[in-house]
Amino acid sequence: MINSTPMKWVYLINEDKLGRAVFDASNKLLLVIKELCKVNKKPYMVNMQIVFDRKFLKETIGWSSDDLTEVFNMLRRGSGDMKLPFFDRIENKEQRSVIKSFLKLLVVQLWNDKVLLAPPSFILPTNSKEALDALCVSTNNIILINIRGCNNNSSIPHLWDISSSDRNRRSTQWLRLLICTDFYNNTSFTKANMEYFVLAVYGRESKFISRYPIEFITAILNGNTINLDELCKIVSQVNLEKDKERNDKRNLKNIRKSKITKKITKKITKKITKKITKKKKKK
Repeated sequence: MINSTPMKWVYLINEDKLGRAVFDASNKLLLVIKELCKVNKKPYMVNMQIVFDRKFLKETIGWSSDDLTEVFNMLRRGSGDMKLPFFDRIENKEQRSVIKSFLKLLVVQLWNDKVLLAPPSFILPTNSKEALDALCVSTNNIILINIRGCNNNSSIPHLWDISSSDRNRRSTQWLRLLICTDFYNNTSFTKANMEYFVLAVYGRESKFISRYPIEFITAILNGNTINLDELCKIVSQVNLEKDKERNDKRNLKNIRKSKITKKITKKITKKITKKITKKKKKK
C-alpha cells in the first residue's frame, strides 16, 4: 500500500484505539530522548522533555483522527505556530521551537507502530539528527535503520554502495517515501505490492519521481534475488506498456495531422480549380 494523496493522513487502526496509540508512541519517543540525554545532552532534547511531559501524554489519549490530522497538518512548511490550547501555555521561545521537531519524530514512531501512513508532503525532522538516529535504532526496523544510515549526517553505519554526494538526498527522499508505504520489511514486497508500487511511482507525472523510487526498492531488496528478479520483470513490463502508450499517442497525433493536411490540401486544390475554371470561362 502507498499513500499517494499529497495532504492526506492514512490511519491504519480503528478510531477508538488511536488516542492510546499516540500516547504509547509519545511515551516510547520520550524514553528514547531521555536515554539519549544521558550521553548527549543537547538543548533541543532537554526542551522536548520539558514540553512533552505527562500532561501532554494524558492529553493525547483523548485525541481523535481529526485532532491528529489538525496537529500533523501544522507540520507543513509555512504553517506557522501550533494553534492548539495545549501549546498555548508554552511561552518559552526555545521550548516552542522544539514542538514541530518532536511531532515529526512522533510521525516516524507512529509509522513504525503501524498506526499511520504519512502523506508525500510530510517534512522529516532532519534538524533533530541525533534524536532521529536514536529513534530509528530503537525501532529495530532494518529498512528504516539502513535508509537513515545512508545519510551523511547520520551516526548509523551505512551498508549501500552509494557515492557521498548522493547519500544525503537519497536517504532523505527514501525515508519520506518509506513512511508513505506499509513496507515494514522484505516480506511486504509481494508481486502485487511491487506492481502497485511501480505503477504508482512511475512516470514524469508521478508525485514520487524525485524520490528515486526504483533505486529505493532495489536498495531495500538488496540480497533478495527472487524479489529483485520479479521487480526487473515488472519494470520491463511497465516500460513496454509505457512505450506502447507513447507510440499510440504519437500515431494518433500523426493521423490527426494527416487528416488536417488532407483537409487543407483539399481546400487549396478546390480554390485553384475554381480559379482555373474562371480563367477558362473568360477566354
